[in-house]
Amino acid sequence: LAIPADPSHKLCTQSCCLRLQPIAAHNCGRTPITEIAEDEFMADLISFLSHRRGRYIDRSKFPDAVLNGMTLDLFNLYKEVVTRGGFRVGNGINWKGQVFGRMRNWTANNRQTGVGNSLKKHYANYLWEYEQAHPTDVIVDRCTLCGRGEEAGATDWIACDSCNSWVHFSCDKRPNLGTFEDYANAEQPRSYTCPNCARAAARAAGRAARANNQAAAAAAAAAAAAEGGEGDQQPGADGAEAAAIQAVEVVEQQQQHQQEAEPMES
Repeated sequence: LAIPADPSHKLCTQSCCLRLQPIAAHNCGRTPITEIAEDEFMADLISFLSHRRGRYIDRSKFPDAVLNGMTLDLFNLYKEVVTRGGFRVGNGINWKGQVFGRMRNWTANNRQTGVGNSLKKHYANYLWEYEQAHPTDVIVDRCTLCGRGEEAGATDWIACDSCNSWVHFSCDKRPNLGTFEDYANAEQPRSYTCPNCARAAARAAGRAARANNQAAAAAAAAAAAAEGGEGDQQPGADGAEAAAIQAVEVVEQQQQHQQEAEPMES
């Protein structure tokens, strides 16, 4: 899920990517991309492409591309890409793992290969010009470690697979992370977890371990109380019951504390 240096030179060789003329903003008054309905989006896209390419586009036959046996879901493809920094991000987007999984074309038994490259080609053909004409659709992230964005000049952007936040790989100083190239593979990217999510996972694991230890200690106390009732079984039984109740209360308290803490760490 990493961004190779200068990815725009490697994304696509189709004619739409080779046009050099600038694309003016499409002042269509369209609903913001985070709120727009699919019908409005498709109508605006078709209007834009018809004007841009100088030919009528029949909505009933658009798009003519098929993926995984179904008509290409342009609406969700566009939304997933622009909310991850736009087409310029290139391989920094996990096209197969993150984008495809949120499209109607995805199925649990999908066996199609080369999905990531197919999505990039379709995006370049149908949506890249539209994105350039709607720059406000693109959500540009800032590195969660250094707080800077593109002005930092770094080209090693990488997205966390847990929270989808972006960081500069060079800002992550943890040992044994491997190289940036390990994560910049379009089809088989290495999974990346940002420091914030790694710390949250470690804290959650620590809480679970403490809860297990306390439950085990309470169970041991219950067993000891049961064995201590020699000559008078009733007190021992009462002690075992009290210890068992304590064990249950300890576990419930740990679970409640974990549930209260998780929203603050997310």
